[in-house]
Amino acid sequence: MPDNLNSAYLGQPGSADNLNTPFLPETASEATLNARSDISTRGELHAQGDTVVGGTLTVTGVITNTAKTLLPSGTEADPALGFSSEASLGFYRSAASIVAMTGIGQFSVADGTEALPSLGFESEASLGFYRSAASTVAMTGISQLLVADGTEALPGLGFESEASLGFRRSAASVVEMENGELTIADGGLNLSSCITSTVVNGDFLSVATFADDTGMRANALRIVQSASGISLAIRSGSTTYYLGASTVSEA
Repeated sequence: MPDNLNSAYLGQPGSADNLNTPFLPETASEATLNARSDISTRGELHAQGDTVVGGTLTVTGVITNTAKTLLPSGTEADPALGFSSEASLGFYRSAASIVAMTGIGQFSVADGTEALPSLGFESEASLGFYRSAASTVAMTGISQLLVADGTEALPGLGFESEASLGFRRSAASVVEMENGELTIADGGLNLSSCITSTVVNGDFLSVATFADDTGMRANALRIVQSASGISLAIRSGSTTYYLGASTVSEA
């Protein structure tokens, strides 16, 4: 017959209702243990069938699972996988094939390295992101970074604080900047083709003007506006050459 231990109540009134067993023998028959009180074991607890815990399962050692562990979907307020000191912090299934994190003020990972980034992929561990220096996140193992084409209202490459500002693919072989201006500071712009404009009124370039050539770098161009007119200044080595320099009034 089955080896059953059924206990509706263990212990004496006023005492702890505990069942302490250093060893429960395994048998080939169906063994059932029903208890409404605490169960404590100093050795191993084997269950060949289903185990139902109506209260709290506290483990101070290690849980080794050779099968599958199934969790409820959980919710944003009550994640399926959480922490005893902060139950609202954890992971839950927010939709089909989607695992979401909730209650997270900060998600910390190791710095990682170029060879082994801290945020990588199972099928290609050397591909991902890592902290290369202070305030710097670097990508490694990436041959090409692909983004969506985007739209005028929501460009494929934008910014968190201003999502409508950015770049998008407006047509074949055409990248267009949307909803803002492009400023190049402390650098240069090298063009291998001409600048064209699709603006109806013909405007295609807006630049600042300067009073003189102060601070110009070698091979730089600058529009200089002075009392004598407007000139195009060209810096060659330590010498500045001017095109124009005649009195010009706005038409």
